[in-house]
Amino acid sequence: IDGTYIIGGQSLPDPLFEFNNHGIQMVTLEVTDNNNCSNSTPLTSVTVWENPDIVITTDPFWKCVDQPIDISSDQTILGAGTPPANIVQWVWDFDYGGTVSANPPTSPDENAIVIYSTDGWKDIYLKITDNNGCEDEDEISIDIQKLPTALFTTNSPLCVNDDVIFINNSLEGDWPIIEYN
Repeated sequence: IDGTYIIGGQSLPDPLFEFNNHGIQMVTLEVTDNNNCSNSTPLTSVTVWENPDIVITTDPFWKCVDQPIDISSDQTILGAGTPPANIVQWVWDFDYGGTVSANPPTSPDENAIVIYSTDGWKDIYLKITDNNGCEDEDEISIDIQKLPTALFTTNSPLCVNDDVIFINNSLEGDWPIIEYN
C-alpha cells in the first residue's frame, strides 16, 4: 500500500493511514494471536477520491480602503471519479488572522465581494469541499491601501466678485496625490 501511517503503525489494531494516490486501493487485514495462529480478510477495495485543487484570484493584489474587492476561486476537480466530483461548499474567511475589518467577514458563495474598512495586509482564506467530502484550501494576502484625505480651507467669508483663495490641506494616503479636481 502506498501511503503513510499517521497514528499507530502496521502492527497496531486501529491505525490512521493516509493514501498517497487516488483510485481503488486494495487492502487486507491479517491478525495473529499469541499461539501464532493467524487469519486474514479477503482483499477489500477502498475508494480514494482525488482532492480538488483551489486557487484564490483577485487582480490586483492591492485595493483601497472601503473599495469593493471582487474575489473569486478557480477550482479544478482532479482525476476521474464515479460519480464525477463537483464543488458543493465554499467557506470564505475574510477576517482570517483577526483583521476584524471585513464586510462581510465570511461568505458561503463561490465568488464573493468584500470591503475592508482599515488599511494594511489582510489574509483571506478559502476552503472548498466536493460532493465526495474531499477538501482543499488556499490563503492569500491582499494589501489594503490607506485613502488620501481631501481637505481645503478658503478665505471666506467674502463678498460677491471677491477672489476666493482655496488652500489645499489634503493628506496623502499610502501614495502621493497626483490629481486634484
